Amino acid sequence: MAKWVWLAALICGSQAAVLPPPWADVRRNPCAAHPRGWLMLYWPADGKCYTIYKKGYPCPETQELSPGRWGGRTVAECKCPPGTAQLPHTTTCYKLFERGPCRPGEYFAPVEESFNKRGERQGMCVRPQQCADETLLYWPADGPLPLPP
Repeated sequence: MAKWVWLAALICGSQAAVLPPPWADVRRNPCAAHPRGWLMLYWPADGKCYTIYKKGYPCPETQELSPGRWGGRTVAECKCPPGTAQLPHTTTCYKLFERGPCRPGEYFAPVEESFNKRGERQGMCVRPQQCADETLLYWPADGPLPLPP
């Protein structure tokens, strides 16, 4: 039985294919026609191609250039990288679960609903919960944790 499973995996595995990302299609992304163009996105504001997922220009300093969809076209968008978010109506990205732009005693937490919206990762300042048990310390990413001895 194990031999048949191994043989089936070998045969089926040899039929695998790697699909290119949507932005590798020249009809959707003119930069795809350039050498290594599948790693670039077209920025309409200046008509140039920029490396995908690179932080900074043409995006604000803390954001990265990411692929997005506009109708049937692939478009370039500036977004906060994973693990970061921005305050509403700003372009600066801050690390989540750190102090970031918040006052002392607060931490920067994700606004969960915004992570599902196209191109937005928003955060907000919150005060940590206080644990009733003084031997526990509230850790925002995981909840209450025991204090080290």
